[in-house]
Amino acid sequence: MYLGNILTDAKQIKNAEFLNVVKEKDNCIENIPTLIVGYEKVKSLYSDNEFSMLNWKIDDTIYWTFGRRERGERFEKDFNEFKKLVFNTVLKEIKYNYINLLISNREEKNKLFNIIKNNTKKTVYLDKDIVFVCENNNKTVYGFSLLDIDYEEHSRNNILKLIYNNSNIDIVKLDNSLPFEMWLKLMQVPYIIPYVLQI
Repeated sequence: MYLGNILTDAKQIKNAEFLNVVKEKDNCIENIPTLIVGYEKVKSLYSDNEFSMLNWKIDDTIYWTFGRRERGERFEKDFNEFKKLVFNTVLKEIKYNYINLLISNREEKNKLFNIIKNNTKKTVYLDKDIVFVCENNNKTVYGFSLLDIDYEEHSRNNILKLIYNNSNIDIVKLDNSLPFEMWLKLMQVPYIIPYVLQI
């Protein structure tokens, strides 16, 4: 899943995980933030009165910066700001619903278990004793603790079987292939992981 677009003529942009790096505007994904890299690139797309050399924001979702070879320090600053912006945009979009199975009523529990069991495509992230579930195309993430289940009529193993045996569930894990900065950012708000890593 891409959280933002990078529109550039550069051959490579490092540390652009979850960003759609493209050379043509037509290949940008709509309705997500876009960073245009390079003075010539932004000039080819916008007239002088549509963007400012002093302001990186063109409109609510489009930003621009100089290329690394044009002004390296400015590029690094703006690129890092853009990555923060796309993560904050995702955080604002997601509704997180933690279900405490120890105090939830039967209706809330059944709703959660029906979400796990149904045939809708969904992504699950298991973090030790916490489970985060996100139905694809739904901006709500449900979380619950397996420790709570140990005290309920449902056993931990039964719930894990439900998850592992449902072919409509993609189970995601953070691995060592992610750069440390990205891993750290995701771990600060782990409930966004299934949403961000949806296939």
